[in-house]
Amino acid sequence: MKRINNSVIALSLLAGMMYTHAQQKKQLSLDEAVQLGIQNSKSLKIDAAKIEEATADLLEAKKTDSFRS
Repeated sequence: MKRINNSVIALSLLAGMMYTHAQQKKQLSLDEAVQLGIQNSKSLKIDAAKIEEATADLLEAKKTDSFRS
């Protein structure tokens, strides 16, 4: 059992080293890093969807109000 555990650990370490080595490293400028962060931010995407929904609600309310006048 101990031999199997050691084999699993060794294989895991080997796979991790291969994965780390396979990743390409790219140096980013500050602007590129900020843009990448903004593009991948879940909270910003959620906030943008909320703004879009609120804008649609406002336009719908204005349209409905103009029909009542």
